[in-house]
Amino acid sequence: SYCSLFKNGRALASITATRTRQHPMDLGTSTHALTIDIPELKTIGEKFLKAIDYYGLSEVELKQDPRDGEYKLLDINTRIWGFHTLAIRAGIDLPYLLYKDILGENTETNSRFKKVKWIRLVTDIPIAISGILRGNMKIKDYLNSLRGEKEFAVFSIHDPFPFLMEIIL
Repeated sequence: SYCSLFKNGRALASITATRTRQHPMDLGTSTHALTIDIPELKTIGEKFLKAIDYYGLSEVELKQDPRDGEYKLLDINTRIWGFHTLAIRAGIDLPYLLYKDILGENTETNSRFKKVKWIRLVTDIPIAISGILRGNMKIKDYLNSLRGEKEFAVFSIHDPFPFLMEIIL
């Protein structure tokens, strides 16, 4: 994914990220994503957004075609997407920058983003268990995928109630 705040033919701020697990695994909602530096995603995303004279937040979703190795456009989310808080944790607060832009304030930001993982535990754990039981994933690999700086979709040690309600629901 190429995620950005885009205006006047250029990105004011952006990150690139990949979904490492989703529910269902073949094509679904993210359960585990991480920031990753793939310049080609940025190039394709910016070319598309510039061509349609886009303004605002977007997630341009691409998938690498195994037949030719090329990234192909899947769709574009012209709204906040599931793992948008990944960008915030990575140091690029896209919603806040859009707010500042609407107010006419300066939106200059550091274009470098940190390596961060985004995890939605309530869906990621069942996907991991399923993958482990089918032999598609090892427990060690799953545990390693949880290491490093994380942004949880719902879980917070300071306010566990939303996470508990998500499990119940």
